Amino acid sequence: MTGKERVLSAIKHMEPDRVPLDVWMDREDVKQEVIRKWGDLDFFYDDLDVDMFTAPPAIEAPETSFGLELDEALEAPYPDPDDSQILQQVLDAVRHHGEGKGRAISAWVPGVFEMSCTLIGIEKALMALALEPEKMLRLMAKIADWTVKYASNCIDIGADIILVADDWGQNQKLLISPRDWWRFVFPNESKIADAVRQRGAALCVHSDGFIEEVLDGALELGVQILHPVQESAGMDQVSVKERYGEKLTIYGGLDIRSVLPRATDDRIVSVVKTKMAQLKHGGGFIFCTSHTVQPDTDLAKVELAYRVAQREGKYGT
Repeated sequence: MTGKERVLSAIKHMEPDRVPLDVWMDREDVKQEVIRKWGDLDFFYDDLDVDMFTAPPAIEAPETSFGLELDEALEAPYPDPDDSQILQQVLDAVRHHGEGKGRAISAWVPGVFEMSCTLIGIEKALMALALEPEKMLRLMAKIADWTVKYASNCIDIGADIILVADDWGQNQKLLISPRDWWRFVFPNESKIADAVRQRGAALCVHSDGFIEEVLDGALELGVQILHPVQESAGMDQVSVKERYGEKLTIYGGLDIRSVLPRATDDRIVSVVKTKMAQLKHGGGFIFCTSHTVQPDTDLAKVELAYRVAQREGKYGT
């Protein structure tokens, strides 16, 4: 099977030949260490036998500096989502990793809550939810409208999955109340979700932290893949699998905060074997780091984890 075939099978809750694999490798300093050891990033991805690749975000914010006031953020100019330059990284990923390597391609797009916090700062954003709710609704609607257009373009040029990056949680709790999530996030994120589904791509949400209280809402949005279901923040991947396993694909399993940089080799082997035993049955599992690999991680431990995943992820054994 190709990597893309494995990923799409897992999302459909079928069992491919093995659990699909992915690794997040976004930090430039870690990439340079990979190049020093492997000679090329491509050799690293091939060595780990990853099945998907996430194209990095086209923008981090509109064409202004961060730390805006809310009124400034409402008026700030956004890049043209049809501009070929901001689509180039997705196109490059489609051509090289998709067409060239047979991998599924995921395109990273901004979510409405996280981008609002990025633009005006998290403290001002949380205050504005209480004091200027109508303006926050307008800001999130503006972000959603841009993301709909950009995501549609990503799908047109070959992205298989749209990954909406929208951190809703922190350790052991949400960053906002469930009531505010339903009032502010849900209606605006629904615009993105509806557009992705209508275009035939799979919908993934990346949300760090504890988001247990809005998992039903994520399913109502139409989320098919959830990253990372963060255990180090209090999430229980086994429980999520038991309750939502027929609808939701868990995308993660290798924690970059509590396991990968600190565990012994024996512990890493045990964790990967356990995750495969707990989560691979019936499909609906993509093995991946919980976020990008950090510079305090020995790359030999990454290599070890994926060697075990390749072996233990096989179905029919």
